[in-house]
Amino acid sequence: MRGVTKRLGLTKLNAMHVRGMEAESTVDDIKDAVVESTGNWDEENKISELRPLGNDTLAATLTLKTEQGDKIIEDGFLRVGLVKCRVEKRLNVMKCQRCWAHDHYMENCKGPDRSGCCYKCRKKDHNAKECNSVSLTNKSYQQNVPNDTGGDQSGVFTETGNTDKKETKIVDKKQSMPSKIQRSNSLSETPKKETRHINRRQHPH
Repeated sequence: MRGVTKRLGLTKLNAMHVRGMEAESTVDDIKDAVVESTGNWDEENKISELRPLGNDTLAATLTLKTEQGDKIIEDGFLRVGLVKCRVEKRLNVMKCQRCWAHDHYMENCKGPDRSGCCYKCRKKDHNAKECNSVSLTNKSYQQNVPNDTGGDQSGVFTETGNTDKKETKIVDKKQSMPSKIQRSNSLSETPKKETRHINRRQHPH
């Protein structure tokens, strides 16, 4: 996976996420932090709206000149105010906007055109908000849906941008029961102790 590098004119921009800022932090605080870390603030740099994160903290997405972005990403943090905030390079997840596969872009697509389909059930007569079908993200539903995109639909994306294919093993309870029954039978077949009965009439006192 590659990090996102945008080109604006002749300037390359680097995108990254900054997490863990104090709830009182502002955009100006982030700009000051970038200047403190890299030496200046470029007019082409951008900061997204601050969004709430857990534990009463904030997060934001920065788009900086490549040189500045590389410096901050190499450091691994950005000190905003008094807080040493974690920095992660934003990753470009490959996805075809035509067939929704994750191993090619629309320009090279050979799969079906789903550009106007519902994201949940792949039908064209409604949108996802109106859909009552089971979502394609449901694993049990995916097992019954053929992959006709001409690409890879099974990748699960993690924070690092890797795709790991998880294999789910289904065990048939009916097939596993005979082993339990066989085990119980083997226990019941344990040889019983032989009991000898003595007829008292044959041995008079």
